[in-house]
Parts: sequence; C-alpha cells; structure tokens
Amino acid sequence: MRHARTTAALWALAAMTGAAAAQDAQKAAPPDTTPCPDPVAAIATCYTAKLDTGAYVTAAMPKSWNGDLVVFAHGGPSLLPPAAASSKTDLDKYAYAVRRGFAWVASTYRREGYGVAMAASDTDDARRFFIARIAKSRRTVLHGASYGGLVGAKLIETYAKNPDGSLNFDGAFLNSGAVSGATLNYQHRVDLRAVYQYYCRNMPRPDEAPYPLWNGVAPDSKMTLKDLEGTVDECTGVSHPAAERSERQRQNLANILGVMGYPENRWSATCRPARCCSATS
Repeated sequence: MRHARTTAALWALAAMTGAAAAQDAQKAAPPDTTPCPDPVAAIATCYTAKLDTGAYVTAAMPKSWNGDLVVFAHGGPSLLPPAAASSKTDLDKYAYAVRRGFAWVASTYRREGYGVAMAASDTDDARRFFIARIAKSRRTVLHGASYGGLVGAKLIETYAKNPDGSLNFDGAFLNSGAVSGATLNYQHRVDLRAVYQYYCRNMPRPDEAPYPLWNGVAPDSKMTLKDLEGTVDECTGVSHPAAERSERQRQNLANILGVMGYPENRWSATCRPARCCSATS
C-alpha cells in the first residue's frame, strides 16, 4: 500500500512538473508576427502581442541584429483607446534605429489619457516582454519622445536599476521631452479650450448643462472625435479652405488664433481641434 501511495505521489509530481514546464514553454513561445512598416519590411521581423494590462506591444528584430535594444516611449497622451497597430506609426517614424541594426520595442499605454507612472510601467513591460519572448539584448537604451520623454524620465527613476544594483537600461535619450513643468506643458490646451468656448459657445451650447471647461467635454458625453471635429468646424470652418468659410467662421477662427498666438497651420496640423478641445489631451 505504501509503495502504491509513493508511486501515485511520484506520478502526480511528474504531472505537475510536466504542466509547469509546458506553461514555461508557452510563456517563452515567440509572439505572433505582424507585417512590418515599409521602411523595415525587408530587413526585420515584426511581432505584436496584447498584454494582460490591455496594452499592445510591437517589436522589430532586424535580420542583422547588433545585439542592442531600443525601448521606445511614445508621445501623447493618446486620445484613443490602444489598438494592436498603434505603435507601427512610431516604428515607421523611427525606423532608422532598426536600419542601423538595433532591435526596437514599444508599448501602447494601457488606456488613453494622462498617466505617467502607468505609462512608465507599460513601457518597462515592453522591455521585459522582449527579453522573455524574443531575445536577451546586450545593451538596452530608452528612447522617449515628447510626452514619452516625461514617461521615460519616470521609467528611469523607477525601473532603471534592480534591487541588486544591476541595470535594466544602459542609457536613455529624450527628444522634445516634456519633462520640465510636466502638466504645464498641457495647460495651453486648457487656455485654448476656454478661448474657444468664449467665441464659439457650442461646447456646451446655451441650452445644455454647463460643465468645467478643463474637463474638455461633458463627463457623460458620448461625443466621438468625428462629432467633436464637426462641432469645431461648425464654429470655425477650419477643415475647409478659407474661401469656403462663412464670414462668421473666418472671424471666429481669426479671434481664437489671435488670442492664442497660433498660426493657422499649427491649429490645423499640430494642435488639431479634436486634440485641443478634448479632456484627455
């Protein structure tokens, strides 16, 4: 009887060990491949995965890898929920790193809106994902752009060094990093929101319940970005050529730009109406 119990225990242990090994193998399995952006399509293999947090990771491994990894923290904050292809635009923009032999990985942030510590965690998740599922790098460098510069500064502060003193990052560079002043970098959008409402008076309209303008849109609003752009266009005609705007639209737009000191091309291309009138910008 004792021998039977011992045999059963050994079988159970073997089964658990086999299950654990299978689970570890599954964790280490390569992620799904995805088409690379055109600038690196011929020279790299690209991967994508959705993490448990809801963030999406995109990675590019050059066929002639130099052994080093660039971890990218993107700008924003984003106005839209994360999507699987969200980071491909950044990979396209910064493809020079992959062309020079660097592997590249980035995470969307797990949700839209402002959340620096959250985004730093998401970005370090991308680094750990790359090491666990694709390859271990020789050196790892952080690249943060715009809002991603602020995210990157927080990431280095929080995740650069392990408790034993070993380093997760060997260097970092931030381009156009919104680091100094942090939230002050976004207050001009609150100013623009107030100036817009002064002249346009359609967010909220006179017959709608008022709400704090710093909130962007009403807390219970179902307005989409397309709806928002239509509302802004109703007042300013900014999405149409100047000759197609009404006199009232031309005057409203001129007043808003004059108060804010923006040229129209900044409003149209950089500051986009939907971005400047949204709570999450």
